[in-house]
Amino acid sequence: MTVTHDSTLARCPNCDRPVRGRYCANCGATTEATACIACDAPLEPGDRHCSQCGESASGSPRLARARQGQRTAWIVAVIAFVALGLTVLLKKAGEMRATDAAAVVDGGAMQTGAPAAGGSRLSAQDLASMPPREILNRLFNRIMMLHEEGKADSVRFFAPMFMTIYQREVQPGDIDLRYDMGTVANAAGMLDEEKAQVDTVLAAAPDHLLGLLMAARNARARGLEADAKRYERRLVEVAATERAKQLPEYLSHENELEDALRRARGQ
Repeated sequence: MTVTHDSTLARCPNCDRPVRGRYCANCGATTEATACIACDAPLEPGDRHCSQCGESASGSPRLARARQGQRTAWIVAVIAFVALGLTVLLKKAGEMRATDAAAVVDGGAMQTGAPAAGGSRLSAQDLASMPPREILNRLFNRIMMLHEEGKADSVRFFAPMFMTIYQREVQPGDIDLRYDMGTVANAAGMLDEEKAQVDTVLAAAPDHLLGLLMAARNARARGLEADAKRYERRLVEVAATERAKQLPEYLSHENELEDALRRARGQ
């Protein structure tokens, strides 16, 4: 029997194999603009996974709903843990203001300052409906604010929560999130955790500016000044070439890179 190939079939934007429907039978990528079955975020042709929640583009709606339910239950459990832990923390230390405690319990620790619709703070249900990456961003901002205010105990309390969510969400090539993880670890004095992020980033991209920035910061925190200066020299050497790549993580951390380059140049 002779097998013929229909040259009119569309081609998969991911693997270039002929496709007959909305998803490639070979690699599972979507062949047309659509929406994620789990979180309704837009998917572009060629996407194999949702950039917001990580759901497979070709997954079943039933499985997606089950996963979303598990994610919701997990996030609510984390919030309950934080509320309970805060009660103990406040009784023992009394370092955090009452407003800080209230903000954390109802989700305010993960806000940027704007109230939820209707003027109220975010509830646990509101928080559970957010993509985990958004929760990480808001929690990161809160931890950094506490760090700048000198509330070391509070930073050490919330850092493990950030790390727990991070471990579930980080992808191999997500250097932006790895940098945030290293920054939280540094603020909490968890230098081994930050070093692990340094090693992972520089193993994949030896001249990545955020990796070199973290490496210099980590070495200096460990008292290894010669190593810190060596990383800073490399940071200056490759800065122009690397920044010309216009990587998203360079743009989102532009101020930090500028500060690091000024310090490295002795300015």
